[in-house]
Amino acid sequence: MTTISAILMERMKEEHKASVSELLQQGFCSKFQLGTGLNNSQLQWLLERLLVLVEQRGGSERIVALQGGSVVGSLSLQFQVRSGDPRPSQTAVDLLPLWKGIQEVGWAKALGFSVRLAFLSHRPVRGELYC
Repeated sequence: MTTISAILMERMKEEHKASVSELLQQGFCSKFQLGTGLNNSQLQWLLERLLVLVEQRGGSERIVALQGGSVVGSLSLQFQVRSGDPRPSQTAVDLLPLWKGIQEVGWAKALGFSVRLAFLSHRPVRGELYC
């Protein structure tokens, strides 16, 4: 008889970011790597930085599914931003780690990633959900 441990859902913490970016890399590598020259670790690094930037921007909450202490899934809840609500602005200091990393990955590869990311952009309509 096989026993399966429960799956727990909680807000993403700092220690989950690497695992979540690895899941995203595995799920979307064919969309981001084709033609960009990014290897798996470079793509995972860019996705992890993207998670940090989205978190800093606000308007969403990332939830992780944990089974036996390991991240087995992730979802992002997007919240409607009301006009007039202040949005946190990013400073050059906030973006410095990203710029340093882009120099290591390469500007052309990072640009290819950014273009592909822009084409994947999707704004769900009210009540829209993907499982």
